[in-house]
Order: sequence, then C-alpha cells, then structure tokens
Amino acid sequence: MAVLFLAALIGGLAEWARFYLMFETKSRTNLYSVFAQDGPWFRYLVDFTLVSPVLVVFAVGAIFQLRKADRPAVFMAAFLGLSFASMSAITYGMSLRYAAYWDIPLAWLACSQILRLTGQFPKVRPAIILGGLLLIVAVCNLQQYNRFFVQGAIWNIDSFDQWGVELGKALAQRIIPEIYGKAEPRLDHDSSTNALIRCYRRHREVS
Repeated sequence: MAVLFLAALIGGLAEWARFYLMFETKSRTNLYSVFAQDGPWFRYLVDFTLVSPVLVVFAVGAIFQLRKADRPAVFMAAFLGLSFASMSAITYGMSLRYAAYWDIPLAWLACSQILRLTGQFPKVRPAIILGGLLLIVAVCNLQQYNRFFVQGAIWNIDSFDQWGVELGKALAQRIIPEIYGKAEPRLDHDSSTNALIRCYRRHREVS
C-alpha cells in the first residue's frame, strides 16, 4: 500500500516505473556510482554492522524470533527485507546514504529484542536489565560516533568528503541555468539527466 501511495503521488505506476528505470540508467553512467557504489548484495549489512554493530546484532536476533502477534515488528522486518532486496538489485546503487531510513526499523527491532530479553531473567527486575542493555547500545553507538566523527575531525579525516559530492555541485552549476533559462538549452549530459531536464521544463511550461 505504501508503494502504491508513493507511486500515486508522483503521477502513477507508469511514472514511478519510468523514474526507477531512469535512476538505474543514471547509476550505470555516473562515474562516482561506478567507482564507489558497487559491491555484493550484503554490503548494506556490512556497512550497518560497522557503524552500529550492537544495534544490528539485536535487530537480527529479533528477526529470528518474530511472532505473528507482534505486527509492528513483522511490518518493520518485512519493510527492511523488501526494501533491502529492491535497492540491492540496482546496479551501482549500493550507497549507504540511500539506506539511512533503515535506522528506524533496525532500532525498532533491536528494542523489541531487548524487551523480550528482559523476560528471560525472572529473578532480576526487568527495569534493571532493560536499562543495562539500552545503556550498552547507547555506549557502543556513541563510541562509533566518536570514531567516525569526532576523531575524524581531530585527525582531519572527513568521512563525508567525497569527490562525488563535489562533482555533483559542479554539475548543478551547469544544470541550473538549463532548467530555469528561457531559451531551449543544448543538453550534453547523459540520457537520463537530459530526459529529467526536458521533463521538468515541459511540466513547468504547462503549469
């Protein structure tokens, strides 16, 4: 239902399919995508494990203990699996930035697993176990944050200093006049970018 709703918002299933095909075509022709966004289907799992290992461990444990009665967890797991499969199928589409929204289902599944573990120790107050496990997850995540962001800044290693981002900024300076200019531009980009510019200009003229 969510996919159908999003497809309706962008103009219908045909428009959504056309956008998907254009995105796939652009991934094949973009130099940054070819050099930096390729890898095996399990690359996202490896990336998330490196960024937040404890969270991923609890989330995977929750997936192996799903119950039909726990509908929110089943929905989160299904969303995670389907979106993982669809995005991993895109050639040169393996970018962690596109998978940032998986933080919510992973955190939900991890918390549900932590709550389930609190019932395994009847002699100890559940609140103590819950607080301890949440503290462990928080400390590990803060340690990863310190490693990637704080220490990176101290050692002058910017985790987000990607040449592909700078390339995108340079291309944007060329594309903006072609989008908003009154005269019909002479487009010499890849086919998908040219099609997007023509599509935007056509819809802007109609509106």
